[in-house]
Amino acid sequence: MKHIFAISILLMSAMTLPVYGTASIVAGNWYLQASSQLSATGASQIPQIGGSLMQNGSIVSGVLHISDSDCYDWATGLPVSGTINGTTVSLTSHGVAGEAITINGTVTSNLITGTYNIQAGCADGDYGTITATLLSPATGNWTGTVAGGANAAAMLSQALPNASGYSLLSGTLTFSGANCTASGTLANDQSWVLGNVIQAVVSLNNGGVMALNGFITDVSNAANRMTVNFFISEGTCAGQTGSVTFSRP
Repeated sequence: MKHIFAISILLMSAMTLPVYGTASIVAGNWYLQASSQLSATGASQIPQIGGSLMQNGSIVSGVLHISDSDCYDWATGLPVSGTINGTTVSLTSHGVAGEAITINGTVTSNLITGTYNIQAGCADGDYGTITATLLSPATGNWTGTVAGGANAAAMLSQALPNASGYSLLSGTLTFSGANCTASGTLANDQSWVLGNVIQAVVSLNNGGVMALNGFITDVSNAANRMTVNFFISEGTCAGQTGSVTFSRP
């Protein structure tokens, strides 16, 4: 009887022991960079990846887009799924041509470091190291300097990624150029962040339209700098073009 009682105590103690080292992936816009060990130059067929990752229990899912690759179309989102166990994550994405990208790594809430390998398809046999960083949302107040001396300011709000992996942007932007000043509202369905890529279309109050596209240049978790090219069509600022470097506190 004493033995049974002792075993019961041990089992109850084991059931109540805390689990250490368990990580979770924060849902949001993720940016991945890969370096190939197959290529002498380190050039990977998945050099830059952007999109969504999220976690539900031990299941990880998302949609990723690969840029600067000979084998993948940046516009095509690749569903990714996998599991997390403690601080270890394993992800697999199956491409449209039957290729499989597998990522294994160690995870904190906003960083994954590990390895990748590709089987089948155009990039078959490519493997190397990979780092994934959760980029903080672009939500907040941004100030910018336009090449040539003009100024710009933006107040942005970034949503969680949609079903295609894009994080939509909303907000306002003000442009103060040498020959004109205008402000306007972002077109939500045409303004987004995907990894380190950013695009926006702004309907200006003078009848013009400003198109912006560029990159988040601070690809740390803070994501506090970005550089975009712009062009204004129609309105009193029509023809204005240039580059803006934005930052936030």
